[in-house]
Amino acid sequence: MNALSLFDNFIRYPYKDQTAISGYLFGDTYTPVRVISDTQYQEILKAQAEREVAVLENQRNRYLTHIEQLDIELTKVKTEAGLLPAADPEESKDS
Repeated sequence: MNALSLFDNFIRYPYKDQTAISGYLFGDTYTPVRVISDTQYQEILKAQAEREVAVLENQRNRYLTHIEQLDIELTKVKTEAGLLPAADPEESKDS
């Protein structure tokens, strides 16, 4: 064992892989900072908003599909239980 190996036990280097416990005990001393232009920042915000819109639209479509399925099931149960009048065969021929 040499002096450097003892030194490494107490000093953290910015690029050294850290364990969760050492980060908790000694705190994070190195935080990378990146400087970007306003144009790049706006592009990042736009891309992030586009991803969020896509996720929300997908979620909305799933909910609408589920609502349609629930409406069909409700109509079926109400019709079978006699809560709705049965469909008139004459009206279905006209459609």
